[in-house]
Amino acid sequence: RLEDVDMDGLLLRFENLSRTRFTPWLMQLLSLLIESYHLGIATVERAVLLVWDVAQDDSGVHPSVQLHAMKVLKDAIKSNNVSMIGLENRILNLCVFGIKKHKSVSKALEIIMHIVEKYPESRPAGGYDDTRSELIEDLQTSHELIHLLLVDLT
Repeated sequence: RLEDVDMDGLLLRFENLSRTRFTPWLMQLLSLLIESYHLGIATVERAVLLVWDVAQDDSGVHPSVQLHAMKVLKDAIKSNNVSMIGLENRILNLCVFGIKKHKSVSKALEIIMHIVEKYPESRPAGGYDDTRSELIEDLQTSHELIHLLLVDLT
């Protein structure tokens, strides 16, 4: 079993690897790393950020690798991995930042939709979790998301 210190070294190698050398196989390896329940949140966050970087339109990787990176992100979001707790907000902020910069907007929207879909449509009796509409309202209040999208369309 590899520990965080081992993964730190492996992630450092991935982070320093030329983006042209990224392959679907490497994306699968990063997916397995993200799904590892025994890794610390910081290690999983580094892996998620690397995959997010690879998924971007201007990453320099082959489009098939970008598609694999998007699948890895979506799978990570859908997972119940405890290490992903708290990373959803970070991912949402990355998406909003990308939309503000007019970078990979369609991919950012796809990821936002995946996160929103995790939330319940309505709050169960006695529940405290946010609902989909509350998350969307929060994105609108915090980031003026609708305005950003309209600006990107023009």
